[in-house]
Amino acid sequence: MLHYDNRQCSAPAILTDSSGIIPSQITDETGCGSVRFPWMLSAMNGQTIRLSIVDFGSELVKRQNNSKADIIYGYIKEAEIRTPFGSNMKRERELYQSKGNQLTLEILPYERRRGVGFFIRYQSRCIVIIYCKYDNTSDYFIIHKEIYSQPPGHVY
Repeated sequence: MLHYDNRQCSAPAILTDSSGIIPSQITDETGCGSVRFPWMLSAMNGQTIRLSIVDFGSELVKRQNNSKADIIYGYIKEAEIRTPFGSNMKRERELYQSKGNQLTLEILPYERRRGVGFFIRYQSRCIVIIYCKYDNTSDYFIIHKEIYSQPPGHVY
């Protein structure tokens, strides 16, 4: 549940949906997802969280002919480790795969990001391991499957 006071966040923004999209513009307009009131993503026990980004700053990096991230957009924090993320030459890319079922996302202010906008997609992930026995033997084989949640309306 998001807490607003006159369209401004007044507490950390907690997201528990299994998937969704976070536009940087929400942070710019409301303060939700900022360093002061970060996005707190939480998946069910046993699941992890995958983040990917659609980066509108990638064209700026390409024009500057620089393959390194030179604009920091924010930080991903998991288990007291704070990892920066920023611009890159690739417009759409994987950003982070959590080890646990909770992480915090802090988006820096518009000016510190040099006016660059982006979308972050988040999805919960579950790993299913099935042990199967071969007929008439004592041998087993393992099926390992990663299952990602899909946004509402996603066509499989």
